[in-house]
Amino acid sequence: MYKYDSVRSCGEVLAQMVAECAKIPRDAILVPLPTISKHIRERGFDHTKNLARQIARLVGCKTSQILLRNNNYTQVGASQEKRQEQAKTAYALKKNVDRSKNYYLLDDVWTTGSSMLNAARILRENKISEVNAIIIAKSGRN
Repeated sequence: MYKYDSVRSCGEVLAQMVAECAKIPRDAILVPLPTISKHIRERGFDHTKNLARQIARLVGCKTSQILLRNNNYTQVGASQEKRQEQAKTAYALKKNVDRSKNYYLLDDVWTTGSSMLNAARILRENKISEVNAIIIAKSGRN
């Protein structure tokens, strides 16, 4: 309902659940995985970015969009192999990132793990000192 029907009040519930369960430190930086622009236009908002802001407010940490989206591939309905291939080039790191900070990547659904694993790889390759992951749900597809 939150992602596909734009029921934003569901985001408040999800944010509260993550804030209570994830044990995100106040000095952490929460990083939403970038949503493709087509989906933002269709939904009327960036659900992951919105969720990150709500979680950060509850936890008392910061949020930052240090990842840029390199492509607009849609992964819904794609095979595992296709998802993995698309995710390899999906993200880039912005310049001027504080590499000493503790970053928590946030994504809504883990289907094959390709998006999260490749986003984490980008951060690690760029010498980010600590990379963590928060996933809201796991798909039964994998």
